[in-house]
Amino acid sequence: MFAQVGINTPTPSASLDVISQGNTATTKALEINNSSGTEMLTVLDQGNIGIGVANPQRKLDINSNNEPLRTQNLLSTDRTYNTDGTMKYLAYDTSNGDVTQKIHRYSESVSLAQNASATITDPSSGINGLFHIRCALNSTAAGANIMATFNFARKGFAVMGVAIDGAAATATRAVAGSDVTYTITSGSITFRVTKLAANQITITNLSGATRTFFIIIEPIL
Repeated sequence: MFAQVGINTPTPSASLDVISQGNTATTKALEINNSSGTEMLTVLDQGNIGIGVANPQRKLDINSNNEPLRTQNLLSTDRTYNTDGTMKYLAYDTSNGDVTQKIHRYSESVSLAQNASATITDPSSGINGLFHIRCALNSTAAGANIMATFNFARKGFAVMGVAIDGAAATATRAVAGSDVTYTITSGSITFRVTKLAANQITITNLSGATRTFFIIIEPIL
């Protein structure tokens, strides 16, 4: 025997089809209680679902009663970061129980002609963190592979170190107002980086030819 049951609908489209009566944020479309009368599952008219929460304030609002939450058979991926260049994690706010995603690492690459510039916007908000920039040519010549690391605190900006393959590098610092600029020079690669704003860094290629730069930004909370 096959049947469909409709509650508040004469034409159910599923085995159990429930239409909520009301259109406010507190109207309940579904409520399930246990034998003690405790509300276990709540679905509000606007779509919020509560488990152990009678008036859910989020799309999924769970009162775990200090018990762990379990997810089984979660998809695994071998990507180190997402296709948008970010590595993200879930953060738990102890003040209200909200779980949100945070950016752990952002990566991007830019190809710049001589004297061309590109501004990198840090999606993690750029309060404190590390900024890595790498440029490598298809060559084993001295100075053809360079990696520079900076740390930043809002607009504060300082070079931590420059690694260069087979050559010495120079890092020259300049300050104009509140803007801090470093020019990194070695062999076939020269570039300038400027911290323009709390979440923006500009890169200028001064190498005399087109160069591709690989950037990684890692926020430090």
